[in-house]
Amino acid sequence: MKAELQSELLHLWQEHRGASLGLMAGVIVAVCMLIFGFWQTLFVLFFGFVGLWLGNEYDNKADAWLDFKAGLARFLPVSFQRYRGRNGTDYTDYDFRKER
Repeated sequence: MKAELQSELLHLWQEHRGASLGLMAGVIVAVCMLIFGFWQTLFVLFFGFVGLWLGNEYDNKADAWLDFKAGLARFLPVSFQRYRGRNGTDYTDYDFRKER
């Protein structure tokens, strides 16, 4: 019985890895919401994703601050963009990133 269960779980992991990870993540988030509450769980998830994004930027040798400003420039209108950059660089033009 135990060997059959292990073989079935291994098969599910190999054939449906994304669905398995999604299921595990969903169960963990649901348990955290039941134990800690909705807002505390969202707080932890938000900063977890921020840490994941910063780690990914570091691994890719990217400039996180520049990418953050580029993301804001895409969503905010020009009147809210206070920093236009040095030498007349306009951050509403999305091709301003440094060469990596």
